[in-house]
Amino acid sequence: EVRKMRVRKIIISILIGLMFLAICSAVNAQKTVTLKWVSSAGGISKKILDQSFRLFEEKHPNIKVDHIAIPARGWYDYFQKVSVMIAGGTPPDSGWVAIEGNHLLIDKGMLEPLDKYIAREREKLPLDDIHPALIRALLYQGKVYQIPFDFNNVVIWYNKKLYDKAGLPYPTEDWTINDFIEYAKKLTQDTNGDGRPDIWGFVFANEYFNGIVPWVFRAGGSILNDYWTESTLNEPECLDALKFLNDLVHKYKVSPDPAGRLAASQAEQFVAGNVAMIQGGRWWQRTVRTEGGMTDYDVQFLPKWRTDTVEIGVGGWPIFKTSKHKEETWELLKFSISKEAQTLYAKLGLTIPSRRSIATSDAFLNPPPDNAEIYYDPTLNRSQPVPSPLESKR
Repeated sequence: EVRKMRVRKIIISILIGLMFLAICSAVNAQKTVTLKWVSSAGGISKKILDQSFRLFEEKHPNIKVDHIAIPARGWYDYFQKVSVMIAGGTPPDSGWVAIEGNHLLIDKGMLEPLDKYIAREREKLPLDDIHPALIRALLYQGKVYQIPFDFNNVVIWYNKKLYDKAGLPYPTEDWTINDFIEYAKKLTQDTNGDGRPDIWGFVFANEYFNGIVPWVFRAGGSILNDYWTESTLNEPECLDALKFLNDLVHKYKVSPDPAGRLAASQAEQFVAGNVAMIQGGRWWQRTVRTEGGMTDYDVQFLPKWRTDTVEIGVGGWPIFKTSKHKEETWELLKFSISKEAQTLYAKLGLTIPSRRSIATSDAFLNPPPDNAEIYYDPTLNRSQPVPSPLESKR
């Protein structure tokens, strides 16, 4: 009888233990995880991103996203502040990392390789809907560290009304560098006869991504070697591109000082009709169309020179190696390339979605520019990533 009592107590103890484990598991299952996601987005960009996070939270009730906006004076400043967060013991789980910081953060051991996550769910991921050029741009030593979320290129934005007034046909994809010079000459106008142009044919800024590099690519050169370890600025192609930009200002007199007021506000000057052509990515859409209300404009590739290469910059969402919630963060990364998230951000008019189906949808192509079809496959099929070395203060 005593033995039966002991056995009964043991069984009861085991059952209680199992019940306790089941309760703990249920509690853990309901435990809410908060992910820290960083970006330098502000204003409407932050608002749209936050809307996408609320959609994610609806699909994942036990995961919350705390969007930490970091004021920064550019990508270098932003990445340095993220590094300080990690060193200070408050690391993010993920965030928005452009190609300019990809190699830098990987080299510092801050990003988690995503290959095992991708291999586990490859059949469920819409990778076939993402152009290989975007995935290649974020590779490092053969490993994937980011899921491409968006990208930008640099194209020519032109004012149709000023083209019509000058009697010029709209530029086509096969226009040449000589065509560009002649167009810029005819579009530059001194309307009041004071000896200074009131309408400039073209304006460019003294910048890297949206300044010098796209023309160097067209000239057949590159700022850095293939490994992004040594400068190649002394190569003939680079010097030709720099001379060409200098000639636009000083020889042909069709463009103002690239460090001056007009260059700093080129999109606003474009809307005002003071500039016939500017260069830039889809980020101008918000200034030109949404805020400026301009409709009589379009876009075209930079004129052909020695090549038709198009510069691109790619942005992705990584998993930081210090994250304590890697699986939950992976769910967020998968959501970033969902149709819901990509469609929502495509409407903002700042970047180009990484998914082909969204970049060729009405959500992206409407409203103008009419030639927005050039943004995806026609760009990526001839693209080259902006050189982004480990250390840069661009």
